Amino acid sequence: MDSVPQKVAFIGASSVHGKVDPAGGFVSHVKAYLEDINGEHNHVYNLGVPGEISSEMLARMKDELKVRDIDLVFVMFSSNDSVRLIETDELVVSDEQYLANVHTVSTVCEELGAQLVFIAPFPVDESKTCPFSDSGKNFTNKRLGKLVALLREYCEVHQHHLIDLYRLFESRPADEFLHSDGLHCGEAGHREIANAIIDWLQAEHQTLEVVTNA
Repeated sequence: MDSVPQKVAFIGASSVHGKVDPAGGFVSHVKAYLEDINGEHNHVYNLGVPGEISSEMLARMKDELKVRDIDLVFVMFSSNDSVRLIETDELVVSDEQYLANVHTVSTVCEELGAQLVFIAPFPVDESKTCPFSDSGKNFTNKRLGKLVALLREYCEVHQHHLIDLYRLFESRPADEFLHSDGLHCGEAGHREIANAIIDWLQAEHQTLEVVTNA
């Protein structure tokens, strides 16, 4: 494909929303570059809702995309799906439910004729997320990595595009890309995520150069 998509949506939770990044997060960077290419003809929608798990996102996804007639959608199931509740020692999303939700995303996008790109979440800093503040929740890379592995396998089998942020950051010191809370990306991390997305756009749609750190 070589045409620049005119209606692009990003859907997910707090990372898509841009929480804790004063620059507005990676979606804001990608939006600026796409608008530079397409000008007033381009529309980029940030559909991130902090705190959501994948089933909550799915409850609104089809309507959100359909009403905007989206051409291209980036879907990020966040680290919220990896949560284990401390009080009950229960997972909020099982492996089976996670895969079912991934498949539903694929089905919805196929029905709507929107190109789909999954975004795998980045690792967390377990020294700050086990537990995470007073939330009663544990976020671990072991659980998060398991879900990412399931997503990778699904994308490989079904030939879906995947931007793998877990692989991008897993060997890096946490303070290079994470906010001080250990759960969300900081400004530098969001810029790198934007670069990864723009790299994909440049390869798939022959459009853009990467975001600089200037």
